[in-house]
Amino acid sequence: MTNVVISAPIQSFFAWRIWRFVQSIWIPILICLLAAASLGGGIWTAVRIITLREFVYKPLLHTPALVWLVTAAAADILITVSLVYNLYVKKTGDALTDDLLDRMSALTIRTGLLTALFAILDVIFFLSLPHTTMRVRHGTLDSSLETKATMMNAHPLRKLLDVPHLG
Repeated sequence: MTNVVISAPIQSFFAWRIWRFVQSIWIPILICLLAAASLGGGIWTAVRIITLREFVYKPLLHTPALVWLVTAAAADILITVSLVYNLYVKKTGDALTDDLLDRMSALTIRTGLLTALFAILDVIFFLSLPHTTMRVRHGTLDSSLETKATMMNAHPLRKLLDVPHLG
């Protein structure tokens, strides 16, 4: 439950950042819808865990957990691809600006790709290891990674949004 409560607002925050940077609403709306679906799936999963109470019933968690995990992974992938693509197309030919965009792209790839990879691994572990709680053990790493990625990206993106000739 903690993971989804942390990741959904962070994904929405990145959607807002993308909207500010790109000035197009469609990708941010899709990211917010995926984050909301992930939040709903996470809450649904938590409720099911509380009502089932026994690990033997884990197969009954598959539908809500997959709603949660797949939409979270899709949002993370969309955030990473969207940021990298839009940073690439914003290049101006000015060396200083292009250098800043290159550094932002590298940071986005490092943090976003790692977060997306953990989200994909989450789905793979959940599906391929049905009789274990591997997902639960690595899930805390995922929220920590989301939080750190947000903090790392917040300051450089703020600087990037203040560059006047990127519009």
